[in-house]
Amino acid sequence: MPNASRRPASSEAVMIQQRTKATASSVEEEREEYSRRGAKSPQPRRERNRRAMAFDSDLYGSGTPARVLCRDPASGRREDVHATVLARLQHAVARGSGVARAPLPGGRWHVFDFARMLRFDEADPAARPVALAWIDEGGNHFFPPGTTTGAEIEPSARCEVGEDEAVAVVRTWTFDGAVLTGARRCVPTSAMLKQFAEREQELGNVKLGWYGGTPADVRTAAGADFSLNPNWMLLGEDRAHGRGLHLAPLRFPHLSMSIAEADVGKAQILLCRIVQGQPVVLRAGSDWSGLGRSVGGVDYLSNPSWYIIWNEHINSCIMPLCIVSFTKHPMIQDLGPMPVPFPLKVDMQKLCKEFKRFLPISKLQTLDDYYNSNMGNSYNFSKAVCELVGAAMFVGAILKSLEH
Repeated sequence: MPNASRRPASSEAVMIQQRTKATASSVEEEREEYSRRGAKSPQPRRERNRRAMAFDSDLYGSGTPARVLCRDPASGRREDVHATVLARLQHAVARGSGVARAPLPGGRWHVFDFARMLRFDEADPAARPVALAWIDEGGNHFFPPGTTTGAEIEPSARCEVGEDEAVAVVRTWTFDGAVLTGARRCVPTSAMLKQFAEREQELGNVKLGWYGGTPADVRTAAGADFSLNPNWMLLGEDRAHGRGLHLAPLRFPHLSMSIAEADVGKAQILLCRIVQGQPVVLRAGSDWSGLGRSVGGVDYLSNPSWYIIWNEHINSCIMPLCIVSFTKHPMIQDLGPMPVPFPLKVDMQKLCKEFKRFLPISKLQTLDDYYNSNMGNSYNFSKAVCELVGAAMFVGAILKSLEH
């Protein structure tokens, strides 16, 4: 990461000051909204960011990128990176790295330097770097000095997500407790595309997320008569963040897979593009179903595990992209809400390491606490962790850890 001598220049400092003022204003608005509802005001946004992200001071106060944009040399406009690349970059930044490697279509590896806002061709260091920009989970824009942030961004719909790409994301960012059986691309109507584009232009902050529900719900969502049912009930009242529709971020497909209901062992998740605008932060167990001008919320502002869209905005702020079908492992289906004792001798340290590869930052400290307090009792550890992550994800981690 850069040292103090490589901090943003004066022009960029002006941009940061402007963002800081905007953040302060939005925090005040958020407090007023909570006050009108008689609810306790949450912690200031900057404090939440500081707790959740170790690299807050190194990337200009950015949260995890929701969109990463690279400048096309031919058109001069900024285009979204592909979904497989985005998931890699999100993972790297969320883990505290300001530099990440990812292969672009065609197989050439590139280095994404967020601190310098540049992308380099790894095989050709002498080549001219490409300007890099991003929009974080809170909707804040991070662009190189001297550039505008709105007019030159291509609409998100230009970056299509096909079946192979959706499957690749799931294979990379989930456990082997589920066997993928296929994928099918959704074909939205022109009216749906137009409505979504209008909402994107109005609100901004576009993201990719996974919806898990019943097979019938997913199939209905992919049809011409688009409709999605709220799935907070599948999480349960204590784990749900409000009474809206819950989607897991792009690199956390296992979260939606764990709540997706199976029909004779077969289940489906739906990759969607969503518009969130300025999301509100919602605690687990919240019973809110809408808040002022927001269209939804998150569990953590800077690095969320769940996106929430309020029911009245589902049809206009969600665009179905691709269905991924999978078969849940027989062990997972038979477990129920609580785990049985380990059927095989499992190395708890390996198992804990496997969880850390995929768990959101918000749950890592809790996992460490469980591990440290139950090192001599694998059953107590399994019971506590299963309540934390769900039975499907728990057994998937066991199966994965046995491979090493």
